[in-house]
Amino acid sequence: MLQNKNNISIKSLIDAIPGRNREIDCAGLSGSEQGYLVSRIYDKLKSLIVIVVPSQKYAEKFAEDLDFFSNGKFPVLFFPSYNILPFTDVAYNNQIAALRISTLYSMINYNIPPIIITTPGALLQKIIPKNELDDFAELVMEGEECDRDLLINNLIAGGYTRSVIVEEPGDFCVRGGILDVFSPGYDDPVRIEWFGDIVDSLRFFSAASQRKLNSTTEAVLLPAGEVVIKKEALAAVVRRIKEQAARFNIPAAVSRGIIDKIKNEGLFQGIESMLPMIYPEPDTFFDYLPGTALFVLSDQDELKKSAAAFWEIASKNYLEAPAEDKFCASPETIYLEWSEARELLRKYNPVNLKILPVSEFSPDNGEDNTAYSQWVFEVEDNASMRAELKKHQDEDNLLLPLAKWIQDNQDAGNAAIIVCSTKSQANRIV
Repeated sequence: MLQNKNNISIKSLIDAIPGRNREIDCAGLSGSEQGYLVSRIYDKLKSLIVIVVPSQKYAEKFAEDLDFFSNGKFPVLFFPSYNILPFTDVAYNNQIAALRISTLYSMINYNIPPIIITTPGALLQKIIPKNELDDFAELVMEGEECDRDLLINNLIAGGYTRSVIVEEPGDFCVRGGILDVFSPGYDDPVRIEWFGDIVDSLRFFSAASQRKLNSTTEAVLLPAGEVVIKKEALAAVVRRIKEQAARFNIPAAVSRGIIDKIKNEGLFQGIESMLPMIYPEPDTFFDYLPGTALFVLSDQDELKKSAAAFWEIASKNYLEAPAEDKFCASPETIYLEWSEARELLRKYNPVNLKILPVSEFSPDNGEDNTAYSQWVFEVEDNASMRAELKKHQDEDNLLLPLAKWIQDNQDAGNAAIIVCSTKSQANRIV
C-alpha cells in the first residue's frame, strides 16, 4: 500500500510534475511501487520519459514492473551500455549494438512516446550525431524505385557485414535480385525483391528457419552500429587518425593497419572507441531528447557510484593502451563525466526516487536546496495480512481478514487492487 506521510495524494504529486520548476525528490520508494508511480506519471504527461537506474539487472526488473502496470499501453525500451569494458579488443555484441541504435532512432521518430530505461555507463558514452542517424535511415517501399547497388553500398558504409545467410542484426546477403537484410529495429530480417529498379515485394522471414513470416509494404533500414563513414568523409577520417597517431606516438604500422581496414573492409568491431576521429563533434544521449522529456533517477547515490566505477575502468584501460600499441581516443572525448551529466540532468528538473528521505545536498556545500521539493511516501507490505490469513486458514471464513482489510481501505477512500496467480484464485477471492 502506497501512501503519503503528509496525507497528500499521489495524484497531487503527478499534477505538479508538468509545471515543475525544480527537482522533485520522492522518498520511501524502493520496489515495484517505483514502476507504478512512473506509469501514473506517464498517463498524465504522455511524453517521453527516461529512467536512469544503477545496473542492467535493475533495469530488467524496472522494465518488468512497467510492463505489468502499463498493460501494453506504451512502449518500454532499453538503452544498454556495451557489453565490454572500454578500450579493450573484445568484439561488441551485435544484438546490443542493434538495440542501442534502434532505441536512439525511436527517440527521434515515434508515434507513441516511449519510456527509455538506461544506466550511467550508457548515459555517459558519446554517440553518433542525431543528424547522421536520421540521414542514414532508408525507407524502402513496395512499388517504389530503389537503386539496389547504392543501397548495398550504404549498408556497407553503415557497418553491415555480407554473409552467406542472414542470422543476426547487421547481416546482409545478396542473391540475384533479392536482398536479405537484418536491420536494427526489427525482430526479424526482411527480404527485398526487385523487378528491374522497382521494389516488387518485402517480407519478413525467420533467421532460424529462413521461412517467410509475413509481408510488409515498407521497411526502415538503420545503420548496424553507431559509426557511418560516408565516401566523401573518408579523407577527413584518415587525416584525423594520422594526427591522433602522431599525437600519442602510436606506431605508424598500427595506424596504417586501421586505415587499410577502413578502406578495404569498411567498418570493424570496436571502431566506436575511435568515435572522435569519425565525428569531431559527437552527440550525447541528451541531444536526442525533446525539451518535454522527463528524467526519473533511481537511487542517485548508486548512480554516482556506478558512473565513478565506469569512469575508473575507462581511464585505467586508456592509460594501459599505449603500452600495448592500442589505438584509441582519450576518455573525455568519448565519455561525459558524471558531473557533466548531472548538470545536463538538472535542466530537465528530474524526479529523484530515493529510499530514505535524505537530501542529496547539505546546506553548506554551496547547492541551492530550495531547488528541490520533497515528497515522502510510506509503503506497507502484505506481511501482516498474510499472517492474519494464516491464523484463519482452518476456519470457515478464512478470507474474512482480507475482506475486512478491503472494506477498511474503501472506507478510507483507497482503491484495493488484488493480483492473483490464476483465474481460479481470482474467482475464489470474488
